[in-house]
Amino acid sequence: MINRKNSNLWWFSVFCKKILHLCLICFLFLFLTLPVFANEYPIGFGVWRTIQYPSEEDSIRGVRFNLFFGVNDNLTGFDLGGLVTSPLFSLNVVDGDLRGFQWGMANRSNRLSGEEGRTAGMQLGVFNIADGRVSGGQVGFWNYAGELNGFQIGLINRVRELNGLQIGLYNSRQAPERNLPRSGPTISPLLNWSF
Repeated sequence: MINRKNSNLWWFSVFCKKILHLCLICFLFLFLTLPVFANEYPIGFGVWRTIQYPSEEDSIRGVRFNLFFGVNDNLTGFDLGGLVTSPLFSLNVVDGDLRGFQWGMANRSNRLSGEEGRTAGMQLGVFNIADGRVSGGQVGFWNYAGELNGFQIGLINRVRELNGLQIGLYNSRQAPERNLPRSGPTISPLLNWSF
């Protein structure tokens, strides 16, 4: 019977497995952190505005995890805030276009740099702000959208232009600038719509 602990072959196989695991981890780290396209990364991490990877000017096409705060130019995928602490202590910011899902205490997309972006997807948090066009939904305590093609569910829902449904205690939309007939009231408790 061969004693495995004393066998040189057994030690060599353990050593080779550890080297293989280390190479695999290094390869995955490099693969996940290299840009997919110019200034696009498949994964991002944020602690605070000055402590994040990749930088604010880069885009994420995949998943971004934020401890307290994270900001990037564009995001396609998932923006998840406060996973380690709590979603009640996180701020997720996308400066340009958001295509996907934002989850955290405060979610902000579009127009921080003066350009109007688009949000296609869902914002779920206590405070949700999208200055540009939203195609999808917002669910939270306070929701604001520039132009909404979808729905808002919350206590306070505000929108400049509405083509959809608002459900909440206070729902408002700005009156149309053109003299076109639009369905639904401008300010309404519980339910507001315009199609």
